[in-house]
Parts: sequence; C-alpha cells; structure tokens
Amino acid sequence: MQILEAYCEELDRVVDIYEAREEFIALPLESRRRFTFRCSDVRCRISRKPQVLVSGVNYDKVVEETERYVQPHYRALNNHPHLDDCVWVVGERKRQKAEPVDPQEPHGRTPRAKGSDFVDFFDPPEFDTPSGSVSAPVPNSIEKPESEEEPGHQRGPRDHGGVTTTSKLERFIDCWAQLDVEARKQEHITLNKGERVTYYQAVLPIRLVEPHENGARVVCGGARVKLWPQDKPKFAYINFIDACERFELNQEARTLTIELPLSRVDRFRGGALMRQRLEKATARGHYLRMYVWGVITPHPKRPGYLLEVAALDNLVLKVIKSKAAVNQQLAAQEE
Repeated sequence: MQILEAYCEELDRVVDIYEAREEFIALPLESRRRFTFRCSDVRCRISRKPQVLVSGVNYDKVVEETERYVQPHYRALNNHPHLDDCVWVVGERKRQKAEPVDPQEPHGRTPRAKGSDFVDFFDPPEFDTPSGSVSAPVPNSIEKPESEEEPGHQRGPRDHGGVTTTSKLERFIDCWAQLDVEARKQEHITLNKGERVTYYQAVLPIRLVEPHENGARVVCGGARVKLWPQDKPKFAYINFIDACERFELNQEARTLTIELPLSRVDRFRGGALMRQRLEKATARGHYLRMYVWGVITPHPKRPGYLLEVAALDNLVLKVIKSKAAVNQQLAAQEE
C-alpha cells in the first residue's frame, strides 16, 4: 500500500518523506533519533488502539550506496492495520482498479514498479523554500463524497484521480533512477505545465542537451565540488565533468558551472541536507551525480557557461560511495 504522507510525532504534523528527511538531517548529529510515524488520516490514527504506526524507510541517509537510488518512502506495517475507509486503503483500491490490463501477463495486470510513487507532473518552484517553513498539511476533515468516490473517502495529498504532481525534483529523479532504459521510454511526465515527454526524454546528460531544450529538460552528469575559501567556505563551485558540447563556444569554452553562495543554502529549508551532501562530495571515496532544472547562460566573467537555478529544490545532489569504499566498509564490519 502506497503511503505518501504520515504524521510525525516529533514534528507534530503531517509530512511527506522528503520533508521528514530534511527535518531529520537538520538535527544535531548527537541528538538524532529515528522519528515515530503514524497514519496521516486522523480518524485512522486516533480510532485504533494502539495508534497505527507507519515505517519511514531511507529518510535518514545522506549518501547513496549505488546509482540505483533507493527511493525514500513510507511503508505500512502488517501488524498495524488501517481502517477500511482510511485514505490510503481507499486510494490503494482505486490504484489497483486503474492499473492497465495486459492479457499476456499471467494475472492480467502490468503494474508499475512495486513500491514506487511515480510522478506524472513536475511543477518546478520559482523561489527557494525558506528555512523553517512547513508544507501544507493533509486536511483532517472528511469531504463530502463525490459520485465517483466511496463513502467516507478522505482525499490524500495531490490526489487527482491517480495522477501525482510534485514540485520536488528529487522525488521525480528517485522514480526515474529505478527504471532501466526501456522502462524510461514507456513512462511519461509533463514538465513545467508544458510538454509531455517520456522519462527517457525528460532527463538528459549535459553533453546531449540541445540549445532549444535549454530550460525545458532536467540536465544531469557527474560533477566536482570546490568549497571556497577552504578554511571558512562561503561559496560552493560545482563543475560538471562533461561540457555543453552542443552549445556554441563562449570565450573558447563549453564548460558548465553552478556558483552557489552557502548563505543561500543556509536560508533554504533543505539547506542542512544540501550542506552535508556538498561536504561529503569532497570526501575521499565518494563521487557526485547532479540533476538540475535550470537555465544555461554564458558566463559573464569567464569562459564557459553558468547553470542558473531559480529554486534549490530544483537542484539534486546525489553523493555516492565508490565501490571500493563500500567494499572496505563491508570488510571492516566482518572483522
């Protein structure tokens, strides 16, 4: 059963798994304890004794083990049953009815990847989410049932007839990363209320981005981070390893850089997580993959190009442990 939001006891509000991670990583390391999550449907939460627990998975991780990023998510627990008319139980019944039927399959269905929350619309924000702000809560009141809804149904977040919209690029990238190339050519997404494209078309390596696609695709690639000055960093310079090969030369170069004031990061709601990822990306045994929704512009002062990002939610840093580092860690654990 897919659960997109849960009530967090420590935060005393309903959060999605990405906000839970931002809040968890923002805590001082010595005081971090895993959060306690319960069902976001207030009737389900308070009518069960004991209250319905929900498990949060991978929200406490800063570094990825592999490039097949494991999507952080909530998971229902078998020994904590929800009410039959809980928003998530009703939603799961509707989702199963809406799954396409494939007569070639033994059971007649072709479900999407198990446990994934696929994104149908990416609506990028235009401004940074300020530190300390909270997402809109799930309404606790029961709406008047509509003709196509079952009695007692409570709408879930962004519940639009099985269509999922997000303003968080990382949520989409975590879905995208679970799929192989052929599957990415089957799934579709609408970007920025505009063109509907396949997952394969939506995310492009920077070397393949055409000028007419600038600002209309997610660009990706390996990158290196330099924090400057070294003793008390005030800026992060993130340099793509590959260049904008299909762009015209700008002062004899096609390199691509993001210049990020750390003061801006600190004002951002996800700033603590982003700071830790920037620092980890410079550590030995780690490397960085970047996914960005932004606009490529000629650098005004140096050769090459700048990638300008309107909102930091549109900048995804995936810090990955090298295979050698993972093997060393496993060997140390076995000793």
